[in-house]
Order: sequence, then structure tokens, then C-alpha cells
Amino acid sequence: MIENWEQYKDLEYYPDRVCACGCGGRIEVKPHHKYVGIPGYLPGHHRRGIDCTGKNNGMYGKHQSEEAIQKIKDSKKGKFRIPKEIRICKYIECNNTFEVSVNSARKYCCIRCSAEDRRGKPSGMKGKLGWSRGLTKETDPRIAKAAESRAGYRHSEETKEKIGKTSEGRVVTKETRKKISEGNAGEHDHHGSNNPMYGKGYKIRGEDNPNWRGGTSNFPYAFEFNEEFKILIRERDNTCQLCGKTKEEEGQNLAVHHIHYDKENICSDADDFVILCNGCNSKVNGNREYWTKFFQQKLSYMDESKLCTSK
Repeated sequence: MIENWEQYKDLEYYPDRVCACGCGGRIEVKPHHKYVGIPGYLPGHHRRGIDCTGKNNGMYGKHQSEEAIQKIKDSKKGKFRIPKEIRICKYIECNNTFEVSVNSARKYCCIRCSAEDRRGKPSGMKGKLGWSRGLTKETDPRIAKAAESRAGYRHSEETKEKIGKTSEGRVVTKETRKKISEGNAGEHDHHGSNNPMYGKGYKIRGEDNPNWRGGTSNFPYAFEFNEEFKILIRERDNTCQLCGKTKEEEGQNLAVHHIHYDKENICSDADDFVILCNGCNSKVNGNREYWTKFFQQKLSYMDESKLCTSK
């Protein structure tokens, strides 16, 4: 701390002090020198042309006294600190108080209160267009990069099932449907001739369809696959083996599904059949190899010696 600070405070340079590295530079007068003392070097010059390591360092073996430390602390009290204030949490059901800097934008005492207060309230983006609205991979490299990273990606069956469960029981009102329809109007109108698949349905029927199985849907079922056999399977399973839906929830008899998709092969012990609701029965018609393995594991599939034999 400089005792005779009054004689220096209005000067630009200290008249009797130059940089100790030998460069001859003059030391500028700074307000904080009143508390920390006059520096011996210009910024970045303390090692220029002189060895300041070990015993050559001017502070080697020296320590500030307790009195000096206390004076420095007292001089900094109330300086370089942003004042604080006490606020009340904005979340009505909380009303806790918390301390925060006066220039802080914080309104809640914790993250939980912030999330609860915002739940159900309209988003700040309502009525605003997203940054990617109207952009395509041909016109914007960011969209092209994102599209390339997702090329060939397909949701797993487990993920699809989770997505489906999130929508269970959700009712879309007529008003909501109308808003969706209005939002899709214009550039997002895919009705009629605006649909990229318009008029192409006839091209993917029959043998041109990638799911074509040789017309097996027109083949008759085996004689053993009768109503008595179906009752036997329904009494064994009772509920849909995918979603757990019952006959009462479905409002009709549950479907009997052959895990090998073979109408002509029937096993007397019925281990190749499961009960499914109509929705799940339609679902398992795609990706048949996956569902065959899935149900084999679920039913602890029998040994090869017990496989169905062709009638």
C-alpha cells in the first residue's frame, strides 16, 4: 500500500520508477496501485533480460504480514462486487425466497419450480416459424447434412412400440384436426394430386409390391384350422400377446395368428399360434422374419422335431 498516494494519483507516470527489466519503460499510474503498491515491471517484462527465478526473484522468501493481508481485505470490501437482493419464487405454489444478484434474470428458486410453472403454458414460439421452415437439402447445407446422417435409419420394433404407447388413449378433437388441416394447407397440402403417391397405387399392387408373397392371401386355410381350434388357442392365451388387450377391451374375438405365416401347416399342440388383437395382427404382417423369431422366443419354441409338417 502506498502511503503518499496523493502525490501520484494525478500523474500519468511515476517520476522515479522505470521497468526493472532494463527496457527503460516508465510505469503508468493505476488506481489499484494505492493498495497493491507500485509494480517493478511493465506488464509482460518481468522476465525480459533478467533471471527472476529462485533467489533472484524479489519476493523470494517473503510473505505478506497478517496486518497487510487484513488491510488488503478491508480495502476491497464493497468493491468489485455486484449487490444482491432477496426475491420470491415466481411459482405460486412455492413462494420460497432466494438470494440473487440484482442484475440476474433468475425468477425461480430451483429448476423444478421453473418446469412446473411453465407446464401447460403456451410456448414462446407460438405463431412463429421455425428456422428450417421452407428449407430443403438442396438449398441449405445444414438440412443436407442432417438428412445424410439419418439416411437408411429405421426405428426398432421396441421403439415403435414405445411411440405407440405414448399415443394410447389420446383423443384428437375436431377442432384440433381442423387446425392441423389448416396448418398443412398450401405448401404442405398433400391431398389429391398434391400427394406424391397420387395415381401410383396401381403400380405397387400384386407382384410389383415389395411385400408380395405369391398371392398366399387367396389360399385356403388347412382343414384343422377351424373354430374349435381357434377357441382352444383363445382359452390358452386370453389376451393379446403383444399389447395385453382383452376380448372385452377389443369388443370382439381376438385374432389367432400363425407365427410362421403358413396357412397349410397346422400343429396339433398349437404351439405355433398366438392370440393378437386386430391392430397387432395387422402390425405383425410386416417384417415377418423379426416377428417369427420374436414369437418363437416368447413361446419357448419347440425342438425341430416338433415342427409343423405340411399337409
